[in-house]
Amino acid sequence: MGLELRFHDAPCGFLITDPDGLIEQVNSRFAAWTGFTADELVGRQYFEDLLTVGSRIYYQTHFAPTLGLQGMVRDVALELSGCDGRPVLAIANAEVHQATITLPAAQFGDALRQVVRAASTDEARPILTDAVHVWMVLIDATERRAFEQASQRKQRRLARLQTLTSAFAVASTHQEVVSVVVAEVFDGLEGDHGFLADIDGDGLRILEALPADAAALGAWEVSDIPSVPMLAESLRSNTPLFVEHSDEIWSHLPLLRTDGVATTRVALLPMATAGRAMGVLCVASSTQSTFQPDERSFLMVFAELTAQSIERARLHDEAVIRALQVAFLAELSAELDEATSFDQRAQRLVNVLVPAIADFATVEVGRPDNGLIAAAHVNPELVDTLRQLHIAVKPADQPVPLGGALMPSDKREPHVIGEVRSEMFDTGVLSPAQRDLLTHLMPMSYVCLPLVARGALVATLSLFTKESGRRYGPSDLPHLRELAARAALALENARLYDHQRKVAASFQQQLLRRPMPSDARVELASRYQAGGEQVEIGGDFFDAFLVTPDRLAVAVGDVVGRGIPAATVMGQLRTALRAYALEGRGPASTLERLDLFAESIDGAFCSSVAYAELDLDTGELQYSCAGHPPPVLVSPTGQTAPLWEGRSPLLGLDPAAPKAKAVVQVPHGGRLLLYTDGLIETRDRALDDGIADLVTHLSSDRDISLDRLAELVDGHGVHTDDVCMLSLTWRARTTSAQS
Repeated sequence: MGLELRFHDAPCGFLITDPDGLIEQVNSRFAAWTGFTADELVGRQYFEDLLTVGSRIYYQTHFAPTLGLQGMVRDVALELSGCDGRPVLAIANAEVHQATITLPAAQFGDALRQVVRAASTDEARPILTDAVHVWMVLIDATERRAFEQASQRKQRRLARLQTLTSAFAVASTHQEVVSVVVAEVFDGLEGDHGFLADIDGDGLRILEALPADAAALGAWEVSDIPSVPMLAESLRSNTPLFVEHSDEIWSHLPLLRTDGVATTRVALLPMATAGRAMGVLCVASSTQSTFQPDERSFLMVFAELTAQSIERARLHDEAVIRALQVAFLAELSAELDEATSFDQRAQRLVNVLVPAIADFATVEVGRPDNGLIAAAHVNPELVDTLRQLHIAVKPADQPVPLGGALMPSDKREPHVIGEVRSEMFDTGVLSPAQRDLLTHLMPMSYVCLPLVARGALVATLSLFTKESGRRYGPSDLPHLRELAARAALALENARLYDHQRKVAASFQQQLLRRPMPSDARVELASRYQAGGEQVEIGGDFFDAFLVTPDRLAVAVGDVVGRGIPAATVMGQLRTALRAYALEGRGPASTLERLDLFAESIDGAFCSSVAYAELDLDTGELQYSCAGHPPPVLVSPTGQTAPLWEGRSPLLGLDPAAPKAKAVVQVPHGGRLLLYTDGLIETRDRALDDGIADLVTHLSSDRDISLDRLAELVDGHGVHTDDVCMLSLTWRARTTSAQS
């Protein structure tokens, strides 16, 4: 009784059981935990029946055996299950007590007689024995358990954040960061659906979503953020938003109404860098639990780390993309530099762009033939179709072809159409066959890039996508503007070069294409080829004219340089040479006067000239060379020799020095060849070797054509320097020469 009174109102549970666990005494606290009264417990309930299933098993397998062996159990967690089913976690301490029974003296004799009588009748009931009881104290550990669980959750959160930080640290690209988010948040059971999105203008651009099906992605797209006030306010204030009531979710966030998914709670987490929201992480789930404080903290830290990682990845991606763009532009410039004409550069331009950044492309200029000068397609078989439809397909209100049909009114500004629609074209003018072709070429996306250089519109570059599925957008414009600027300058330079070349070529043709003298006693042939691809003008020249009816003058010269300046000097020297030769003073005197004249002309320094006069009656040849390669004389029998006599320095080196002259007899049927050093000298071949090759080929075939001779001597057919050749064959006749 004393024990019962002492522990009745104690702040812990106290009970006494017999060795089998039958409850003999309980205090009020223990009875309150179980929901039973003391009368309902004492003598009626066993302690183990008041435990949950898991704790009962532990009691039977560990608690009771330990108590029997050691006589005590210390700090064992057991979970009580009261009459209402509510669990109570308690820390139990138990101890076995054995009490000796004492009797008054008056009762001792009666007790002894009972023992003797029982012994004689074999009724062995020990009355004078020790009583065994189990005393148990239980402390309420519910709050302690909550604390331990919270502590464990925090430890798990900390471990996850450490893992997350490591994962973000090695995620260098935008897609890798997105993958980390999906793995850590959604696969980490913080949510079972939701999305990660960038802010794109006034809308959201979904980067990743779970479930990642087309219907969900479409449902979560937001083109106008202000139309979703809860989302707009969260992004404006950069404040996380946690919603835990379905009615609020459906009324304020209809974008999360996904078929088959019952959303019960949502976390909207703005992702911000430098105080500006750059995106949003939405974590939604169908769990009935609310967001715990530590869970909210974790999600907010997670959103912050995600924003930082995405920004870092964006900078990394931009650096990589920029490096690729710079490399691409360098490749484009190098490719364009390999061509010199406008049309060739335009075609090279579209060839480089397809398929690198477009599925097909065109270059147009304002020409009467509808302006298409270059076209390329990922499918080469459709290039002709593209050219045909460029002329046939016209929009409803403007007579402009395909590409032009999509061109903006301001032709000086780039124009992007992210999604091309068929109604943008007027197909009423097309035949059924043409409409069928248009279905193969109807673009998905389009960019018009005016190519403007030095303030002038050079051409229009049109880029189209279809097969690749790529869509152009405003973010593509910086790179495309730079591309257009380079292309425009390259095309403009080619256009100017074409114009300059045509003017210079016309000028040179007027100088070189004077009619040759016609005389039965001599056969003349000439050849001129400018050095380099597509170049038709240089400083080499040839001339043939009659000084007298019976005296033929031939000359070949070489002016240092190329282009209009060299051609201008060449024209002046050629005219002066003819003027001095017609005075009839012979080759040496002619070159002496030409040398003095060259001193007064810019660009004539170090020019070379080979000049000869042939007596058409006798075949006597007088010649002089001012720094020029020696003429080559071929006899009718094939004997060939360079004429090394009559040599003087280049023009301008010593104008006052007299010029040397030599005389040689040309046999009947003999051939004389004058040429410039471009024929015999290359970077990998010395001048002497070139002359030797020339002599060899002339010896093998004295009647060889100049074209064939140039091909054989050069060896590769590629001339980096101007090549000029003049050949005469003398035939002794009595017919009068005619000029």
